[in-house]
Amino acid sequence: MLSLVYFLYLDRSGYSTGVQWLAGLLLRVGILAQSGGFFLHLARGQKDRSSVGTVVTRTGALLLAAALIMLAVGLLL
Repeated sequence: MLSLVYFLYLDRSGYSTGVQWLAGLLLRVGILAQSGGFFLHLARGQKDRSSVGTVVTRTGALLLAAALIMLAVGLLL
């Protein structure tokens, strides 16, 4: 639901079409990586230890943060 709101506001930003595609791609990959990382950790992870799933989840969170910062900058400009 929130990704739909993201794309509504992304359309109002001053970005070109290419930058909007990049921001949308960051958001989508971030969503998939963060949620997919949970399942990877469930399948491969061990209790109280980092795993590939943990790394993928953290990477997804960073991509989501980058997409949100891009949106905020685009709306402020």
